[in-house]
Amino acid sequence: MNMHFSALAVTLVLSATSSQAAAKDLAGIADFVRPAYIAMNFTVMCAKQDPWFLSDTSGPRGTSLHYAEHVKDEAIDQLNAAEAVTVLRLAADAARSVARAKLYELAQSRDDLSAAIAIKRWCDSEGKHFILEVIRRHDSEHPVAEQFLERAKR
Repeated sequence: MNMHFSALAVTLVLSATSSQAAAKDLAGIADFVRPAYIAMNFTVMCAKQDPWFLSDTSGPRGTSLHYAEHVKDEAIDQLNAAEAVTVLRLAADAARSVARAKLYELAQSRDDLSAAIAIKRWCDSEGKHFILEVIRRHDSEHPVAEQFLERAKR
């Protein structure tokens, strides 16, 4: 009888542990990281065309590369290693997909020179705007983001 109780207790503990892990919104946390990673990918892409791009798209915390690092750190804080890998992989895969699609769109049916010009123009307009908006939103909505992350990690 005692052995059945011990097995039941272990089952309940394991069930509660997996329920807690399952309750965490890892996809939501990855969605939180994704815009910062997209901005980081766009920054790297655009900085190849313009060495001043990093400084032109910086915020109070630094470049979009610094913001991506900061957002990543906030997102994975208090997650176990497997959860952190899941979140970062989902965010990075989605961000790479967006950046590749944008590069493909800009380079499609163009020679190397006109593709470089198209990328530069996009970077100076839409790309820069996107990156600065990610930075602005992060800074202005930081308390809301912290609350979201706290709920998502439960």
